[in-house]
Order: sequence, then structure tokens, then C-alpha cells
Amino acid sequence: MEDKGRVELVTVPKENGMTEYFLEFNPPFAISVSKKVHILPLHIEAYTKPCNEVERIFNRNVETIAEEIRCFRYIQVVSRDYSFVSMNRDVDVIAYLEANEPYGNKQCHAAIKSFRLFCHNKCSFGELSVAYLTAYRSFLLNSKKTGGRNRYSINSASSYLKHIKRILKVAFADRLIDFDPAGTVQGITWDHSPKKDRLTDAEIDAVRQVTFKDKAVKTAVLFSIYTGLRRSDILSLKWEDIEQSRERCYLCLTIQKTANKVRIPMTEEAVRTLGIISKRGSVFPTLSVSILNKKVPELMTAAGIEKHITFHCFRHTFAMRLLDRNVDIPTIAFLLGHKFIGSALSYLNCTKSHLEEVISKMER
Repeated sequence: MEDKGRVELVTVPKENGMTEYFLEFNPPFAISVSKKVHILPLHIEAYTKPCNEVERIFNRNVETIAEEIRCFRYIQVVSRDYSFVSMNRDVDVIAYLEANEPYGNKQCHAAIKSFRLFCHNKCSFGELSVAYLTAYRSFLLNSKKTGGRNRYSINSASSYLKHIKRILKVAFADRLIDFDPAGTVQGITWDHSPKKDRLTDAEIDAVRQVTFKDKAVKTAVLFSIYTGLRRSDILSLKWEDIEQSRERCYLCLTIQKTANKVRIPMTEEAVRTLGIISKRGSVFPTLSVSILNKKVPELMTAAGIEKHITFHCFRHTFAMRLLDRNVDIPTIAFLLGHKFIGSALSYLNCTKSHLEEVISKMER
């Protein structure tokens, strides 16, 4: 074996009469982007001055084990140096993620954006490790906004980590990394029962009556409350998606999230919110995700509403208003644009009065 090699055995005598074994790496062995190991304890000991044949045999066995470990670690280090992984240590991880991002997948795009934020827009495959991705996982769960609120919801964090791991699994197959992130990095459990807040009828009236400087934001909020459209469908809505007949107007569009084509009747409230429907092009050309994220809380404050309301809460409000009026769940699912009835259940929290009314019907 080599005299002064990459990995050496080092022994340190202890006061208790034993000698402890360590591995010394030259140069230090990187285990994450921020930590390098130079000395690694093996947690095995031998007698410093063996007194009999039994202790000498014990020492020979310990030395054999320590040398086997040293050889194994040496092979690991050298293999990494001369493998395809080593040759690609300087390849940009973010560029690789973007190159393998599914076209049109907004959630995956948001996941890469979160990874950029975590690594300060700079990460190479030489830095990538299980420890590094575990740190990214902690970032998703614990990162805070300026106001102290979590930057990502538990479900967004779960989805973002899953997208990054899925792309890096391809990197593992391409031999850019030497570990499979899908099996080695713990995922984040999806929360299937988040409590979504809703607006009451009185709070909807408050929103309708309040004077707000950005009329497009207020109109979009009320239109979502009256139709149940998601933010993505609101932003992509065109005047051509609204079909007018003698008796009623209909929303005829393809749902952004599910690609489900729907034809949904509009309430008179929804039609009045938009005003005259005779234009062409985008219904809300001045709005964007960032504008709505910023302006919706301002609108709620102006209306005197202290709840934590996001744009998605308006879809929940629409569903709950239907449930309060005894509309059956299959119909609610259809009006929400879902392909499956079960998808609508996540929007519905049965109120005490609704449950009592159902039980009363069974008692008649």
C-alpha cells in the first residue's frame, strides 16, 4: 500500500490504556458544500501495551479491521476522483435542472426558482450531496418571509422537493452524481387536510362595497368568488371564453391545471361583476401572480377582513356557498371544473348547521 497516501490510519493513545484509531484524509474529503472531513474517528480501540497473548491477538484483529476500513475508504475516494462524477464536478446544477424541466410545468419552474434561492443562484455537481439536498429540504420547511410567515406551504414544499429529486434522478442515471436522490433524501409528507379559510356572505358584501384603487384586482376577486375559478384561469381568461345566450352566460374554457374542457353557467352576480361583455382579448390584462399576491391582502385589509386570505380561498368560498345552499357534491365538483368528484372534497368543510340539517332530514 502507499506510504503517504490519500487515506492513512492514525492512532492516538488514551489515558485508559487503550489506543483509538482514526482515518486521516489528504486532502480532506468533502461530505457537503460547507463541511469537509480531515480526520474521521473509527470508534475502535486496541490495547496500548498488551500484557498477554489474548490482548495481542485482540490487537491484531483490531488492526486488520482498521486496515480493511482504510482500504475501503481509499478505494471510495480514488473511485470518486477518477469516475464520471468527478469529471462533471463543475457542471452547473441549475442549468441542468432547467434543461430537464418539463415544458409548461409551472410547479416545476417554481421548484427550480426555490432551489435558486436556496443556493444563491450558484451550485455545481461537485457540491451536490445527500447532506446538501437535506439542507434544501430544511430550507423549504423552515424558510421565512420578511413578515415571519413560512415562505412555502407544506404542500408546496413537498411538491418542490419531489420535482427537484425527480430531475436529479435523471442526473444519477447520467452519472453526474453518485447517489439516487429518490431513495436517499427523505421526502416531505403532503398535508391532505389543510384548513382553508373562506369569506362569509357579510365579508363578501364588505369586499363588494369597499373602495379600492386597483379595480381590476377587486373585480378578479369577486369574479373568482362567484365562479370558483382558480387564479391561473382568472389570469388566462379571455372575453371569447364567455358565451352569451338569451337566458344566461356561460364560461367555456379549458381549465389550466387539469386541461379539462368545461361549459359552466355564470350567476347574475358574476356577469354584473364583469360588466358589459362585448370585448375581445384578455379580461384581466393588467394582472399577474405577483400583483395579486401583493394586492389581495391589501384589499382584505381595506374591507376590514382580518383572516389570512389567499386567492385560492375565493375558490373555497364558492364551493362552501354551494354547500350551504344544499347543492350536492357531484354538482359542486362539476362547477369547480373537476374531473373527479373526490377532488372537490378538499374544498368542502361541512358546517355544524349543514350536518345538523342532514341528520334532521333522516329523522323525519
